[in-house]
Amino acid sequence: MVLVSDQEIAAAIRLLAREHGLVVEGAGAAGVAALVSGRIGSRSGRTAILVTGRNITPSLFAQVLQAT
Repeated sequence: MVLVSDQEIAAAIRLLAREHGLVVEGAGAAGVAALVSGRIGSRSGRTAILVTGRNITPSLFAQVLQAT
């Protein structure tokens, strides 16, 4: 188990939306945030992350996408 920040989760939401066309809530993007931030990594070549949940309001999603 690792801890990721709200900013790292927001960055993961943006990455999933922009690069993969996915709409994902914060909890669903936490695993991607952990990987992208370097808190977890692949030990044997491949890593699988379960990306779940689309329970994010349109206004919050837009706000996250507009942030840099």
